Amino acid sequence: MTLITPDTTRAVARDLRQRLGTEKVQDDAPTLAAYAVDASIYRMTPTAVVLAESEDDIQTVVRYAVSRGVPLTPRAAGTNLTGSAIGSGIILDVSRMNRILELNREERWVRVQPGMVFAE
Repeated sequence: MTLITPDTTRAVARDLRQRLGTEKVQDDAPTLAAYAVDASIYRMTPTAVVLAESEDDIQTVVRYAVSRGVPLTPRAAGTNLTGSAIGSGIILDVSRMNRILELNREERWVRVQPGMVFAE
């Protein structure tokens, strides 16, 4: 596990931007404050937020986090009531991945991306 310090925070965001592009990695104060909470009573400021748009993005972030020992928390709508959508490391926001991939009406099942919410 990596100790999260201001220098570590900047390095994580910089490294992820090099791998994913600047538009997918956020570490500005307003974004970190927004992702520090979910629908629970808890608050924990993350190191960086990644706005994943593909399986490749997810794989890149997971590999990076594992190789550096940085905590990784997946997040979709952020409506969790137990605090499990917040964390001190990288928040992997999959809310942009919200498509229906396959629908089988006959067998009554659907395959969706991880950001799909029940209302959709």
